[in-house]
Amino acid sequence: WLLFSLLKHKSKISVFNEAETIVNERMVGSISYNNRVTNWERYIILRNEIWIFLKSTNTLNPEMEAVLNQTIFDSVRFVFKIDPKKSVNLYEKFVKNKFIPVTSEITTKNYLVLYNLIGFFMTEKIRTIITR
Repeated sequence: WLLFSLLKHKSKISVFNEAETIVNERMVGSISYNNRVTNWERYIILRNEIWIFLKSTNTLNPEMEAVLNQTIFDSVRFVFKIDPKKSVNLYEKFVKNKFIPVTSEITTKNYLVLYNLIGFFMTEKIRTIITR
């Protein structure tokens, strides 16, 4: 989000190639773990905002658009594992009738065959049953 905000406001950015970050990893009570659905929702919304910004500035090329769309789709699919109802809502808002998903690291050709035949919800339900 920070990098996108800086780029959106045409800020000058410098790159420093040495890692100097201190990370505090908690074993319990992690915000990232406790709010997984909310975190994924923010991730999806940010990618959609990036898509909108690039489109509005005429800098969205077909390759970037395909990557952003597929990233959103794959993320919505991931949310289904945690909260199917939220996933369906995100699908309706950010995916349905906006683009056609393609194969990716997590979306296989077989998945897409089912998806095109019976839709998102039923394909995810079947996948959930098979992977249990």
